[in-house]
Amino acid sequence: MRKSGLRIAALLTILLLGGSACSRGYGDAILVFAAASLSDVMQAQATDYLEAHGLPADLVRFHFNSSSVCGAQIRQGAPADLFVSADDRIVIGMVHAGSLSPTRYRRLVRNRLVLVIPRTHPSPVRNTADLAGDGYRRFAMGNPESVPAGRYGRLALMAMGVWPAVERRLLRAEHVRQALLYVATGEAEAGLVYASDAIIEPGVEVVERIPERFTPDILYSAAVLTSSRHAAAATSFLEYLASDDAAGTWSRFGFLPLAGSRALRGIPGG
Repeated sequence: MRKSGLRIAALLTILLLGGSACSRGYGDAILVFAAASLSDVMQAQATDYLEAHGLPADLVRFHFNSSSVCGAQIRQGAPADLFVSADDRIVIGMVHAGSLSPTRYRRLVRNRLVLVIPRTHPSPVRNTADLAGDGYRRFAMGNPESVPAGRYGRLALMAMGVWPAVERRLLRAEHVRQALLYVATGEAEAGLVYASDAIIEPGVEVVERIPERFTPDILYSAAVLTSSRHAAAATSFLEYLASDDAAGTWSRFGFLPLAGSRALRGIPGG
């Protein structure tokens, strides 16, 4: 996307998502840019957080897209307050570049990939071994060049030896929820999505969980923007997302807890 397009998209986000709270004068209203795979759980977390603190329901606003698109919009000047990414590398890079605060960074949860097929449309795919054959037409996943789930998926399928066959049939999605929709509607006979996505979509069936040894750690992390005008409020919400109070909601939506070095508080290599 060209720079002008990124700026326009960012401004539209503010007008559409942030206007209500700002127009009513709530100085601590925050705008969160987040990965598309987080759209359900983040809204649930915000509801719980706001209710627990006795705050108005629209003090946390969201813009969801692929992590790479959100990151690019922030780098182009989108006036967001908090960035939550499905790719820890993106967040760390933006911290080192000065866009995100190194002291207001947290790793949150992890995820894993699953192979899904349509629940109400015929599919010859029953496991990843079937992907090496010619019995299917299209395979959906995030674009490996721009979507974290697609990058993870390509690495996994390469390690499993089926990427050449899949690549010829690849239906590239702009974000993982679009890939999920392609499978649910039967536009693709199979696809790779996060386990958390499969939980919320009744139109797909999980036929295989991708062994975690075939992917890098799928870590979700977040940081407050250095340019945030509501840094204290954004930090408060971030700390809630990383707290024990939020753990049950993360789990309910299919996300996995961190442990050991994955739970690091602080910028790796910083």
